[in-house]
Amino acid sequence: MMKMRILTMLQPMRFPISTLLIFNLLQPFLKSTFEEIWGLKEIKGLLSRTTDSKFRDGCSLNQYVFRYWQLMKGNFTSCNPKGKGVCYHLNGDKKQLSNAIKHLTSWQPQICLNDCFNDDKTFEYACDKISETLAFKLGEISSFEQADYLS
Repeated sequence: MMKMRILTMLQPMRFPISTLLIFNLLQPFLKSTFEEIWGLKEIKGLLSRTTDSKFRDGCSLNQYVFRYWQLMKGNFTSCNPKGKGVCYHLNGDKKQLSNAIKHLTSWQPQICLNDCFNDDKTFEYACDKISETLAFKLGEISSFEQADYLS
């Protein structure tokens, strides 16, 4: 029964309606979830194809298969995602970029930046601004990075 519900979710949807919210923030996973799903012969081929492919395509699976599996089985602890982080879909809107940079300079626990740019010039501008901000905020190289850099 559970397998059928999950497999049904993997089928192309006729109606773009979902009651599962996606927040683009960190998601906790259980190792047993990965073991259980990889053990399903029904989707093992799709998982193998996904991991063998260098680029995503329409048949590729992602971490949401594992997330939804945990949700459907009740393996989660409810929480309010507000206050845990923020997600920005950067598309060239300077105000949106400014807000994202403001959050980068704060101590926001999590931030997700999705790039949705239509042209290279705007993309390069945003990358430069974000890089400058991160260099300022994280200016010191950690001992871990130094060891990796020197080897």
